[in-house]
Amino acid sequence: MRYHWSVVVAFLFMIAAGVGEWLSVRYVHRLEEEDKRLAQRADEMVARANGAGVEGRKYQEIDHLALLIQDQIRWEPDSTRVIRSFDDVASTTGVKLLEARTLDTGRDSGLVAGGAYQRMRIEMRLLGTFWGLLQYVDAVERSAQPMVIESLTLTADRDKAGTGDLRMTVSALSPVPTAAGPGATTREAK
Repeated sequence: MRYHWSVVVAFLFMIAAGVGEWLSVRYVHRLEEEDKRLAQRADEMVARANGAGVEGRKYQEIDHLALLIQDQIRWEPDSTRVIRSFDDVASTTGVKLLEARTLDTGRDSGLVAGGAYQRMRIEMRLLGTFWGLLQYVDAVERSAQPMVIESLTLTADRDKAGTGDLRMTVSALSPVPTAAGPGATTREAK
C-alpha cells in the first residue's frame, strides 16, 4: 500500500512539476513579449527624440534666418519719409518724380497679419528714359522697406524716342505703433 501511495505521490508531484514548468514557460513567454513591446517603444522614443532634435535644429535655422532678414528690413511708418526715399531713388536713377501721394487704405483694410502691420499705399508718376525707369522699378523692388508694386503703367513719349511716363502704385508695410501705457494693445494709428 505504501508503494501505491508512493506512486500516487510521485504521480501528483510529476503533474505539479509539469504544471509548474508550463506556467513558468508561459510566464517567460509573456516577459519576452513585454520586452519586445518595451524595445519597440524605446525605439519609437529614440526616433521621436531624434526627430525632435532635427526639428529643433530646423527651427533654430529659421530663427537665425529671421534675425538676418530682420536686420536687412528698414521699417518706415512715415509716408513722407517713404516718398522722400522714392525721390532719392529717382535722382540716382536719372528719372524725375513728377508726383507722389498716399492713397487711403480704409479703416481696416490697412491692417495686415492680424493687425501687427499696417499697409500704406503710394501712387506716383515718373518721367525718364526707359532704362532709367526700369532701374527705378528695380530699386523700389529691392528696397529695405517691405513693399509690393500693385500696379504699373508705362507709356512711351511719342515726341522723344526712348523716354516714357511711368505710373505705379506701391504698397508698403510697417509695424503698427503700439499705444503708450501699461496694458496697452497694438492698434491702428489714428
